[in-house]
Order: sequence, then structure tokens, then C-alpha cells
Amino acid sequence: MSYRNIKHNFSLYIMYILSQVLIFSLFCMLQFFGNDQLIIKRLAEDANIQSMANVVSAFYIIFIIFYFVYFNNFFVKQRIEELGIYTILGFRKSKIISIVSLENILLSFVSFCLSVPIGLISYIAIRTMLIKFIKLNINIYHMTFSSHVVSKILILFVVVSAIIFFEVCILFRGSLVKLLQVKVQQDKKIRKHPLGATIGFTFIILSYALILNLFTRPNSIWDDVGFYPVMLVTIALIVFGTVMVINFTLPMVLDLQIKHKNLLYRKINNVVLPRMIHQVRQRGKLLTTISLLIAATILVLGITIMTLSYPFEATKRIVPSSVETVITKKNVLNKKQVDNIKSRYHAQVTHSIVLREKIGKPLQVDAKRSFNYIDIISSSNYNRILKEQNRPLLKKVQKDKAVMVNYYTKSGEEKEKTTIELSNLHQKLMINQTTNNNPFAFVNSVTTVVVSDEYFSQIVDVSRNKYSVYSINSKKLRNNKSLVSYIDNLHVDMISSYKKNQEITHANSPTFLMITLIAILLFISVTTVLYFTSRIEQLKVAAEYKTAHSIGYSLDQILMVMKKEIGILFFPPLLIGFLDGVIGIIGFRYIIADAKSSNNWIMLGKPLLLVTVIFIPIYVLVYYYSYRGTFNELHKKIVQ
Repeated sequence: MSYRNIKHNFSLYIMYILSQVLIFSLFCMLQFFGNDQLIIKRLAEDANIQSMANVVSAFYIIFIIFYFVYFNNFFVKQRIEELGIYTILGFRKSKIISIVSLENILLSFVSFCLSVPIGLISYIAIRTMLIKFIKLNINIYHMTFSSHVVSKILILFVVVSAIIFFEVCILFRGSLVKLLQVKVQQDKKIRKHPLGATIGFTFIILSYALILNLFTRPNSIWDDVGFYPVMLVTIALIVFGTVMVINFTLPMVLDLQIKHKNLLYRKINNVVLPRMIHQVRQRGKLLTTISLLIAATILVLGITIMTLSYPFEATKRIVPSSVETVITKKNVLNKKQVDNIKSRYHAQVTHSIVLREKIGKPLQVDAKRSFNYIDIISSSNYNRILKEQNRPLLKKVQKDKAVMVNYYTKSGEEKEKTTIELSNLHQKLMINQTTNNNPFAFVNSVTTVVVSDEYFSQIVDVSRNKYSVYSINSKKLRNNKSLVSYIDNLHVDMISSYKKNQEITHANSPTFLMITLIAILLFISVTTVLYFTSRIEQLKVAAEYKTAHSIGYSLDQILMVMKKEIGILFFPPLLIGFLDGVIGIIGFRYIIADAKSSNNWIMLGKPLLLVTVIFIPIYVLVYYYSYRGTFNELHKKIVQ
């Protein structure tokens, strides 16, 4: 009987099976990744990879519980009339529970059987791309998995089966008569809450204003009051504001439209608007959950893109030149080698003389580190390096003044007056400005100070401690492996942007993969819940559509009604959730260290554009299939 029921309701179950296959395939892929011993050993410490896999697995388990609790309710309510017929035919409650449970467990078993090979194939594809992307010396076809993979997949199936059974038992804990009454329950009249609507809208505006206040750092309220208190207040405002806007503000807006006679008395609107209010009031909790899930999806997707972009952008400050080497007696690039680099790689090579002078009072760069010296460079030398690095040049430095390079970024070039005593030179140097543009890698120089050419020429001959730096630059050399290999073969110590980028890619790849899986999980939860909810809402009013058709509504007009009614489930949560997520991305961008010195397009514009291009079309496509699939299913019932 369970098999016949599945076959009879196949059109309803097919999307349920496909969504399960997708969810379980991701779970299997995650388990293969977390237990591939070769990948674990080459990427990072075992504990790091496995702990991240466990965290994402926890997200999956929470989602799976939510998924099956929600959709078991969905399918039972979808088949209330059929279950009522079973009761009339004399089926006992235990028999009906067995039929419904067995149907869902059979569907889950089919999904699991399909998911394991799909998950393995997907993992092999991702593993291959990962190996080629970060250039791991691993045989693509050689994989070693722990026995825990099979046991975890089997345990998940047992857990899912148990959830299905107990959920069905809970649904049937009362009498079947009460369950049948769910189909015809009348909506409770809900009072209007204009104050709640106003407060919700105000909360949202205040939360957005707090996030946008980050643009004014370091003079923002976040810096004045404290980062964590303001962050907690902002999150609370967003969450409570979203809840109140969905439950109070949105119904108020629809009520205002109903009161507008020109809007209400139209052939489509006089059907749609009253039922829209019904949907919003009855599905307030669901719409709120969807809005917050969309916000989380947008935020996680944006962070995923930033995870790729930010480290490489930060490298431009950590290692500003393509290659940099400090010249010592044991570490020398001779003239012939320098000329060869220039001609072979079309590079600009700048030779800098740096004076390392002791200072009277240690210079504190952060809470843990202070330096008793500064590195002095001439302004012309500084500007020559920055020009080759394609960065803004420094304006003319006054003879008796100096510019300090910030270790931590600040808001552009700031006027900051302080006096530094040069112990060996018995002179005082006035710092009247700071800049974020460091000429050298921080591993070579943290406390860099730029002075005028005149002042530098006066002290260069009497300075006791000086060293030379070669800075090698070109637009196409920041990720040039050949140049790095050439200098490595010369046995010259150096720091290069290519090596730093490789280290970052190597270190962040597992994190990027895990965050991507979380984003996919959130997106699946949003789209599947919306798809099935919209279908059940429309299928249970099939008789009303048939009546509308009989009194003169064309099929195109009925389709338009259906599009608008399904749209109320899709688009208000999209608007609110998308705005919440975008504001979250903006906030995250300005929370990241060194964000002020980063490229705004790479750090903010690109993530926002990619998030929009990825999320919106897929979301709209799910909406299209929701109303089109529902209309096609109802078409025969309407025209009969």
C-alpha cells in the first residue's frame, strides 16, 4: 500500500526526493572530505579539518531535524482527506501511522541510496579541483577513507528514520477527527498593531544606521562605546525588527492597499489582496524564519566570497612588492643578477638605503610589541617604490618634518604630531603625519619613517646602522612562480607575494569549502520550504480556482492570481532578508582589520555583485517553478 501511495503521489514526492538527495549528498561529500586522510595530512592539522567538518555536520543535523519535522507535517496535512478515508474504511490509528512512516522511510532510503554515489562523485570533482588549485602533490585517484564514513551515513539514516516515525506518532497523538478539522479551521481575527508596525520599522532603520556608522571609523559609535556591546545591540535590533516588520508592518501595508478602492476593485486584486493578508497572518512565523534564513544565506555567501578576496587584498599590504630582499654580506644580489631580472621579467628593481636609528622612548605598535628603533627612508626613494607598486604617492615632506607609516590602518593620511628622539644622532624628529602605505614588507620593517631628501642626505653619512633593500615590482609579477624559482635558485633570502598568496590559499581552502557548504545548506532550506509551502497553500484552494474559472476568470488571470499569492511567500522575505544580509556584509567588511587600506571594489563591490548574481536568479527560478508547477498540476482540476 505504501508503494502504491508513493506511485500515486509521485508528482508531489519527486521534489521531496530530489531535495533529500541534494541534502544527503552534501552530507556524504562532507564526510568523505573530513575523513580523507591524504587531504587532511596535506592541507592542515587533522584536528583543524575534522573540527571544521564536525561543526558543519552539526549544522546539517540541526537542519535535517527541522527539515523532517516541517515536511512530515506538510505531507500529513496534504493527505488529510485520504487519511480520513482510511479511518472510514476501518483502519486503526497504528496502521495509518505504519503506512505514513513506511512511505517516508522508503523515500529516505531511496534518497540515501542515490546520495552516496552522487556525494562520492561530487567529492572527487571538488577534490580534483582543490588539488589542482592549490597544487598539492597528491595522486588524484588515490583516496583513503576512514571506516567512520560508512558508520556516520548509516547512523544518519537511522536517526532520520527515527525522526520520521516519532514525528508521525506525535502528529497522530490526538484523535483523527481533530486532525481532519485542520483542513477547515477558520482564521482567528488578529487585531492591528500600528505601534508594533512602527517600532519594527524603526528597529530595522536603527540597525542599518548602526552598521553604516562603521564607515566613520575610527570615530564611530563602535569605537566610542565598544565593539561587542554595539554588535549585540545591532543583532538584536535586526532580529526583533525583522520579526515585527513581518508580523505587524507588512499586514498594515496590505490593509492600507485594501482600503484603497482603486487598488482593491480590480479583477485580480479583489481576489489576491484579502488572501494575502490571510497568508501573512497565518504564516507570520514561517515568513520571519525565511527572512532570517535568507539574511544568513546572503551574509554567509558574502563572507565566502570575502574569504577568497580579503587575504589576497591584505597581502598587498603585508608584502607590497612582488619580491623583496634585504641585502647583507651573506645575502647578495649582484648587478648581473639584477640586470637579468629586469630584462627577463620586465621588472622594475629599486635599491633602497634604510637607516635604522635607535630612539629614546620605545615606539608602541600594539599591545604586545614595542620597538626601540625606527627605519628612515627618503621621500624620493619612498615615492619611487610606491609608484612601481601602483599606489598613491606622498606629497612633499617638509625638511624638518617626517611621516610615520602606520602598522595598523587608520582613516587615510592623518595629522598626528609627536616628537621622536634619535639617540645616536642626538637629534629630534617631528612626526606631523601618518600614512597607511608601507613601502616594505612588515617582516623587514615595521616602524618606517619618511623624511625629506635634504634631511636624509644630512644624516645618511653619519648614521651607524644602515641596510639596503631590493624591491622588485611589475604588474604581472605578484603571482609569478618563475621569478620566485629563479631567485630561490640563487640562494637569496627573500619574501614574495607569490609565496604569501600560496600560504594563504593553502591555509584558507578548507575554511572556504566549509563556509560554502553552509551557504548551500541555508539556500536549500530556504528554497525547499518555500517551494513546498507555496504548493500546499495553492493545492488546498483548488476548488476556489475552479469556481473563479466558472464565473469568468480566464486561465491567464488565474495564473496571475497564483503568481501574486505565491509571490507574497517569496518576495517580502526576500526583500527584508536580502537587505539584512547586504547590511551584514557591509558591516563585516568594515570589521575586518586593514579594511580601510583595501580596495573597496574587491572587498565590497565584488562580493555584493556576486551575491546578487548568484542568489537572485536561482531564487526567482525556484519561484517560477513553484507557480508554474502548481498551475500545471491544478490545470486539469480547474477546467474539468
